[in-house]
Amino acid sequence: MSDENEDVSALRPREVEPELHEVFKLFYEERRRLIVGILALQPSGMELEDIATHIAMLEPKRDASKRADVNNVKHLLENHVDKLSAQGVVKFNGEVVTPGPAFKNLYRPYCIITADWVHGRFVDVRV
Repeated sequence: MSDENEDVSALRPREVEPELHEVFKLFYEERRRLIVGILALQPSGMELEDIATHIAMLEPKRDASKRADVNNVKHLLENHVDKLSAQGVVKFNGEVVTPGPAFKNLYRPYCIITADWVHGRFVDVRV
């Protein structure tokens, strides 16, 4: 067994290469899909701050020593939730996000949603 304090360079933050800029850009465009995916796992609804906390943990970071700011992510998600709410996909009362009447058009079992995201095949259904 290796010592827990052993220096593992593969886990150290590296300078972000220019090609990875597109990965960051793509992730930022996927927040709405993440909201829908989280609600698929928690259909009774969640507070926007809890959703922001989960998404902040997933956000790619240019510096691994820094964490994404949950309040900043929450502010960004409010815009996405408003748009999803206007489409009827979610309901938002200012704090809690719950599935809306059009949510069932987007709902798929967790394993299928995950596979679709990995392969870039997730399609929004417009209401």
